[in-house]
Amino acid sequence: MKILNYILSLFIGLFWFGTISAQQVSTLYFLENVPIRHTFNPALQPLSDFYLSLPVIGNTQLNVGNNSLYAGMLNLTKPEFLSLLKPITLLNANADINLFGFGFRTRTSYWNFTVTSKTALKIGLPKDLLRLGIDGNVNIVDGVPQLENNIFDMKSFGLNADTYIEAALGYSKQLNEKWSVGLKLKYLHGLATANMRFEKFLYTAGIDQWKINIDGTANYAYPDIENFDINMLTKPLGLGGAVDMGIVYRPNEKFIFGAAINDLGMISWNKLQQNYGLKLDYSLNGITNLSFTTLANGINTNTIFTDLLTGLKDSLNDTTTYNTFHSLITPRINISGEYGFLNNVLSVGLLSSTAIYNNSLYFTLTPSINVHPANWLNLSLSYSLLNGRGANIGAGLGFRFGMINAFITADYIPLNYAPLTTPLSVSAPVIGALTISSVPARTDRLNVAFGFNIVFGNKQDKDKDGVSNRRDKCPDTPHGVIVDKKGCPLDTDKDSIPDYYDKCPDTPKEAYSSIDSDGCPLDTDGDGVFDYLDKCPDTPYQAYGTVDKKGCPKDTDNDSVPDYLDKCPSTPMAERTNVDSVGCTIVIVQPVVVDTVPVDTVKAPIVDVKPVVADVDTDGDGIVDRLDRCPQLAGVASNDGCPEIKKEVRVIFQKALQGIQFETAKFIIKPLSYVILQNVARVLSENPNYMVEIQGHTDNEGLPEKNLILSENRANAVRDYLISKDIDAKRLTAKGYGQMRPVAPNSTIEGRAKNRRVEFVVSFE
Repeated sequence: MKILNYILSLFIGLFWFGTISAQQVSTLYFLENVPIRHTFNPALQPLSDFYLSLPVIGNTQLNVGNNSLYAGMLNLTKPEFLSLLKPITLLNANADINLFGFGFRTRTSYWNFTVTSKTALKIGLPKDLLRLGIDGNVNIVDGVPQLENNIFDMKSFGLNADTYIEAALGYSKQLNEKWSVGLKLKYLHGLATANMRFEKFLYTAGIDQWKINIDGTANYAYPDIENFDINMLTKPLGLGGAVDMGIVYRPNEKFIFGAAINDLGMISWNKLQQNYGLKLDYSLNGITNLSFTTLANGINTNTIFTDLLTGLKDSLNDTTTYNTFHSLITPRINISGEYGFLNNVLSVGLLSSTAIYNNSLYFTLTPSINVHPANWLNLSLSYSLLNGRGANIGAGLGFRFGMINAFITADYIPLNYAPLTTPLSVSAPVIGALTISSVPARTDRLNVAFGFNIVFGNKQDKDKDGVSNRRDKCPDTPHGVIVDKKGCPLDTDKDSIPDYYDKCPDTPKEAYSSIDSDGCPLDTDGDGVFDYLDKCPDTPYQAYGTVDKKGCPKDTDNDSVPDYLDKCPSTPMAERTNVDSVGCTIVIVQPVVVDTVPVDTVKAPIVDVKPVVADVDTDGDGIVDRLDRCPQLAGVASNDGCPEIKKEVRVIFQKALQGIQFETAKFIIKPLSYVILQNVARVLSENPNYMVEIQGHTDNEGLPEKNLILSENRANAVRDYLISKDIDAKRLTAKGYGQMRPVAPNSTIEGRAKNRRVEFVVSFE
C-alpha cells in the first residue's frame, strides 16, 4: 500500500503540473538579444556575429503541464469538477538540454548548428478514467449503491514517451530590407521510446463485479541498461528527421511579422522493439466500490490487483520483433507580430502557437510588453489569453555582459495559491515526508528556460543593424535595413541611392549623373527615353509616342520633317529635298514660253496679279505666326514658338509621372504623393501663364470602360488638390484617357507600371 499511495500522490501531482508545451517557452520569443531565439522561427537572426552555446547551461528548457486540470478545481463539488474536465486530459512533460551549439553571421546570412538532448512524455487520460477515480466504480445515490452497471469508456487512454538526440543545421537569409527566410534540417537519433494505444478499453462496474474488455497495443524500445556502454549512443534504436521552415516580414521599421512551422518529422524505431498485443476480457468479483478516496484510505487491494495483473499477464500476446514502428514528434506552428515604439525601445508583441498532437490542435495566444533599451538588456512581460485564468504571468530577462549572454524566462508563473482541503475528499499529495498543503490554485502548467552563451561582435549597435558602432560607418541606419560589412545600407547598383529607398535598383553606370531622388534615371522631356540614352533631350510633348530608341522624333520618310509635324509622311525619295515645313512637296510652277509675235498682231494677255503678303511675326520671336503655336507670346523654335519650359519644371513633371500614387483601384491620393504635388503647385504659382491639362492614364488590367472612368477620376483628384493649393481652377483641366495611350508594352510588370501615370501637359494663354 505504501507503493500505491506513492504512485497515487505522484499521479495527482502530475495533474497540477505537467499542456502540450512541446519544448517552447513563449516569453523567450520576444527577447531579441537571446541567440537561440531561432528555435522558434529559423528565419530569426541573432544580434551577435557569433555565439557558442555551452553544454547543459547553454540552453535548457523544461515544460510540464496539462490542458484540463488545476488545483483550484479540488475546491469544487464533484459535479462541478467533472463538468470542467476536457474529454481527454493531456499530461505533458518535456526536457530539452543543450549538448553543443554555435552560430555565426556571413553578411546577410546566419548559420547555426545545435545538438540537443530531448525527452518528451505525453499521457492522455480520458474523462471516464478521472470520473472513475472521483466517483468510484459504483453509482451511489444518498449512500445507497445502485444495481445498474456503471460503464466507463477509456479507449482514448494513451501514452507516448520518446528520448532522442537532435542534431540541427540551420540557415537564414535576409533577402532584402523586408523579407527574411530560414530553414533548419534535423537529424533525430532515437535512444528510447514507449507508446500505448487502445482500440477498445471498456470497464463495466456493478455492485459486486468488475468487467474489463481491452484491445490495444504497446511498443517500447530501450538500450540494454544492464550492459550499458557509451558506444551505444552511436548505435541508435531509432532514426528520424524533421524540418523547421520560417519567414520574417518587416513592412517598415516599426512592424515585424513572422511565421514558422517547426518539428515537422518523425522517428522510425527498428531495434530491440518489444511489441505487445493487449487483449483482455476479464471479470472480477467481490468489489463493492473503488476510487481514489478508498485507495488512499487504505482499502485492502492486494488480492484485487494480484488477480487483475495475473489475468492481464495471461492474456498478453508478448512478441519480440524487429519490425519498424513510427512515432511522430509534435509539430508546432508559430505566428507572431510585434510593433515597436520610441525607436524600438518599447514594443508590444503577440505570439500565436498551435501544437498538433494525435489529430488534435492545442492553441495558445500570448501577448507581451517588451523593453529593449539597448542590446545588452531585454525585458519581457507576457500573459496567456486562453490559459492564464487571471492567475499567472510570463516574464523574461536577457542581458549581455562582455562576452557572456544570459537569459532566464518562464511562462505561467503562478500568482494564486490555495490549500488542498477539498469537497472531493482527496488527500493532499505526499512527497517523501512533505505533505503539499498549498498549491497554485489556477495554474495547470509551467514552462522554464535558461541559458548562458558566449557571444562575439555587436557589443554596441546603436541602429541594431548587426554591425557594432566601432565598425559602423553609418550608425543611424533605419531599423531592418540590410547593410554591408561597414554598416551602411546596401547600394547594389552603386548609384548613391541605398537599396531600401531605391525604386530602380538596377540603374546602369551610364545613368549615374542623371538620376532622381528615388534612384531612377531621369527622363526630362518625358518622351519615355531616359536622359542618359536621349540624344534629343528637349523633345516636345507633341512627339511623345513617336520617338526612336535614342529619344529623337522619328522621321519615317527621311525628309527632315519629324513625323509628329509631317502632314505628308510618305514623301517619295526623289522629292525629299523639296518639302515645306510640314513635310509636303513644294510645287514649282514653270513659266510658259510664248513665241514672239508682232505686237500689233497680238493682244497682251490680261494677268490677274495677287498682292504678295509677307509672313507676319506678331510676338517678334522670329517664328512666323503660321508656324507659331503661341503667336501672341514670344517663345523658342524648339517649343514651336511657345515659351521654353524650364528644365526644373520638366524634372518635376517627370517625377510626377509615376510619383503620384493612388490607393489600389481607387482615386484616393496616397499621402506619400503630397510632396510631389506641392512642388507642382509651386511651379504653377511661379508661372502664371501656364495652362495645364492633367491627363490620367491606366494600364490594360480590367475593363476599358472602368479604366477610363478611373483615369478621369484620378485626374480630377489631382486637379482638386492643386485647386486646394490656390491654383486658379480656370488654368486646370482634367481628362482621363484610360488605357488608350500606353507609353510601354502592357505585357510586362514594368511596362504596366509606366502606363499607370499622371501627365501634366502645358499650354499657354
